[in-house]
Formats: sequence, structure tokens, C-alpha cells
Amino acid sequence: MDGDFADLSIASMGNVPEGNIIDLKLYGILIRKTGKGTITIKGEALKKGSDLSITIPVQGSKE
Repeated sequence: MDGDFADLSIASMGNVPEGNIIDLKLYGILIRKTGKGTITIKGEALKKGSDLSITIPVQGSKE
């Protein structure tokens, strides 16, 4: 994980049997640094064998 997700850890990961969905649960303290976080799952953990990467926008809280 990278960006705002760099300090998080994976609590669990699984596939939803009904479709092409990966259920990923993270834990830790989210620290907004860049406004985006990237998660990459190595291909060895997936059926197809190719890496899967997604970048997600991270918004700050409105206090």
C-alpha cells in the first residue's frame, strides 16, 4: 500500500463468490498526506496471476 494507505495493514482479504469482487479489510491509522491511497494485490494471490492495483481518493474530515 502506498500514499495515504502506507501506514495501514490488511486485516483480511477474500473473494466474493458471486462476481469479480475482492473484499479487503484494512486497519490502522489513516494519515492524509497526498489525498490518495494505492492498494496493489500481487498476482500470486489472484486467480489470473496478474497484479491488481487501484488508487482511491482520500478526503479529509470536515471538523
